Amino acid sequence: EGEMKDTKAVAMTILGHLDEHYLEERLEAIGETDMIHHTPTFGHIFHTFFKPHPNIQKQIDSVSNKLGLDPGEYSVAHCRVRHPKAYPMGESFNGQFIANADKTGLPFTDRFLELSVGIASRSIQCVSSLSDVAKYPIYFMSDSSDLV
Repeated sequence: EGEMKDTKAVAMTILGHLDEHYLEERLEAIGETDMIHHTPTFGHIFHTFFKPHPNIQKQIDSVSNKLGLDPGEYSVAHCRVRHPKAYPMGESFNGQFIANADKTGLPFTDRFLELSVGIASRSIQCVSSLSDVAKYPIYFMSDSSDLV
């Protein structure tokens, strides 16, 4: 039923995380006081707009059950350091262009190592700022096995 019925994953930009400050400045300019990030509102918006396909939800539920995860009783720090959109077009690390990073990875040395650890640290600091963080475990995920 539909063009994407057999698609397992769809890439979407929901709120443009690379420009969170811009989004929040615009909201503040129109008088908004709930700046979304670091509040429960972000999760409510995300779950309102994002509903996995039933087949994907079955896979999510299966993995959650296998890992013993109860919905809403854990936090996740998700860190994508190999995503090409996070870097200027044409940038390279040790001669490898960022455009292919999702497919080939990047050398985990020098500047890329520094950037990756910084991004990972910020993601953990972000999840650590949640109001109920002490109640639940934090899981760290990354698209770079070097960080995990």
